[in-house]
Amino acid sequence: MLKTLEKIDKFYLLYISVMVIMAGIAIYTFQSLFKSFIDLNEVVSDASSQDSRVNEQQLDEAYDFVFSKNPVKLEIR
Repeated sequence: MLKTLEKIDKFYLLYISVMVIMAGIAIYTFQSLFKSFIDLNEVVSDASSQDSRVNEQQLDEAYDFVFSKNPVKLEIR
């Protein structure tokens, strides 16, 4: 058993340890990514169940204010 351990190159030990660390980082990343998707789904389902009320008069006034302006033309000499 000791002779086989002596024959293993140090590169392979370093390579395996780096790969284990990278796998841990990848697992942690995907875990947090999927957790954020689950949280987002909960927020969207909560928001869609609530009744949202829009004041149509204020919305129409804001639309008219924005789109009824006459643009100022720039005169280039």
